[in-house]
Amino acid sequence: MADHVVFTGFRTDIPDVLNALDLFLMPSISEGLGTAVIEAAAAGLPIIASNVGGLPDIITQGVQGWLVPPARPPALAEAILRFYHDRALARRCAQAAAAKVREKFSIAALVGGTEALYSARMERQR
Repeated sequence: MADHVVFTGFRTDIPDVLNALDLFLMPSISEGLGTAVIEAAAAGLPIIASNVGGLPDIITQGVQGWLVPPARPPALAEAILRFYHDRALARRCAQAAAAKVREKFSIAALVGGTEALYSARMERQR
């Protein structure tokens, strides 16, 4: 495995790493929010992710990327080949994912959502 995989340890240059990629894969078996997928989308990468946890909140199948069942390597390989053979689809998904991240996960959107949540909670307590 050492000839094929590099375990880099902690990195401080993630934007540079993302900019060097053609495709971002998140083949998780279990996932919370999937912050790495948000970062990959913000970097404009086509994304293939497992259909687990919060990942479907970020990726709509065939719109912002491709979702595959967890622990299904053949499905993952098929999705990779789909984007490889249909570069226009991969570009459209990457653009849609970047737009969704700007709309839903920007600092302004997250602060606004948190403020709205707190305001609604305070109104219920009155």
